[in-house]
Order: sequence, then C-alpha cells, then structure tokens
Amino acid sequence: MFEALSNDPGAIVSIALRAICLGFALLAAGTVLVNALWLDRDAMIASRSPRTALSACVLAFAAGVVAWIDMSKQLYGSTASAFDPVVIESLLATPPGHFFALLLAGLAWMLFTTIGAGTLPVLAVPGAVAALLSMGLVGHTLHEPRWLLYGLLTVHLTLAAIWMGVLLPLSRLTRLPRNRGHAADLAEDFGQWALMIVPVLVLAAGFLGWQLLGKPTEIPSHGYADLLRVKLALVAFVLLVGACNRFVIVPRLHDSLTAGKWLRATITLEGIGFVCIVLTVSAMTYLYHPNPL
Repeated sequence: MFEALSNDPGAIVSIALRAICLGFALLAAGTVLVNALWLDRDAMIASRSPRTALSACVLAFAAGVVAWIDMSKQLYGSTASAFDPVVIESLLATPPGHFFALLLAGLAWMLFTTIGAGTLPVLAVPGAVAALLSMGLVGHTLHEPRWLLYGLLTVHLTLAAIWMGVLLPLSRLTRLPRNRGHAADLAEDFGQWALMIVPVLVLAAGFLGWQLLGKPTEIPSHGYADLLRVKLALVAFVLLVGACNRFVIVPRLHDSLTAGKWLRATITLEGIGFVCIVLTVSAMTYLYHPNPL
C-alpha cells in the first residue's frame, strides 16, 4: 500500500475525500433511517438527531463537491475543468458521474427536508435511500454479475449505516438520567434488530467478497486482499464490542448508574472502528483492483 501511495502523491488527499464523503453520507442516511424506524419525538429531540443528520449532510456534500473537483483535475489537468459544461456532461455519462449525481441529490434532499426542522421528517428518507443506492454505482460492483454485487453492497451499506446511525443518539441519551429510559428502550429495540441485522450484514459482505475474490483459501496476497483482511479484522472488533453492549451492558441500563458510562465508552470504540473501516475501504477502492492481472 505504501508503494502505491508513493507512486501517486495525490492519493492520500483523494482517499481522505472519499472517506469523509462516504463516512458522513452513511452517518446522515443512518441517522435518518434510525429516526424513522425507532425514535419518538421526545427521544429524537433529546438525542439531537436532526442536528447530527444536518451536520453530516453538509460535511458529506462539501467533501463530495471537492472530490468531484479532485477527480476532474486528475482527469483533465485543471481545477477549472470541474466547472466546464462539456467536461461535466462527459463525466455525468460515466459511473463516477452517476455516483456523484445521485449521492449529491440524495444529500441535497436530506438537507432541504431537515433545515429548520425540530425533528427529522419522514420526507428525508428518500434522500437517505438515494445516497445509499449511489454507493454501488462505482467501484468493484461494476463487474459481473453486476446486479447481484450491487444488491449485496446496497444491503451491506444500508445495515452498516443503520448501525452507525444509532450510535450517537444512544450515546447522547445516556448522558442525562431523565433520558435513561429512552436510551434503554432504543438500545433494547436495536439489540433485537441487531440479532437479524448482523447475520445479514456479515453474509452479504462474505458473499460479496467471495464473488470478487473467490474462496477464502484461494485469496492471493496482494494489496486489495491485504486491505480486505484488515477490514475484516476491524469488522470483527466492532462486532465484538457490539456483542458486549448487547449482552452485558444494555441489560443493566435500567438499574445501574455506571452502565451509561460504560455504554458511551464502548460506543466510542465502535465509532473508532467504523472510522478505520471507512478509511480502509476508501483506500481499497482507490488504490487496487480485487483481481489484479
């Protein structure tokens, strides 16, 4: 990986932009979906979910625009090319163009529906869905069987976004004793869903990896596969912390005064794990092909 980075001086900036855009887009979409699925009005206000979704949308949109400019500069040699109508038209006819168009449209819709709102409206959900659907329009899911890979990635990302979206509301709800009931209800509800979400998330990711790389025993050692192993280790770490939350800490939220502190600490660990996963995925998709010749 370090050799690939040294051969492309702009790679670090491009990977960082991808990670910021992807990470905050997932957070925004996940926050919207979590609020639509679980939180009532009081819990939503207490968890500051509208502010989280709005901030994540702004950051993802800004990073997406800068990433578009960066891509145009790499392809055409100048920043001004990003605003050239001819260049824009040609790029919009490509998979990256489709990705940026749908992603920015989804983020813009979420921004439009949440600005000034005291709670997150259900109207924001189509924007979240559009943002998640955009992420399969680029990368290695363009290989055959394309629609199968696209569907698997979309399911995987949607479930990951919901998981990311529940972390901040849950952490904030545990800070004040009066919101402990909301926190316990949300944690228990999500914990029940997680029993279904986690197996599907893992199976979708595993089948996607098998389609791209083959059987685990046949995966060669190269940049993409090595980073995939790093990602799998990080996912295992997040799953382990999540299991600790679900089976050890959450059952004690109603009765223990210290359970909230422990839950916030483990949520921080999950958040760090997700940040590392997003960075790893951004490096994988920018630097490598899953099956190099």
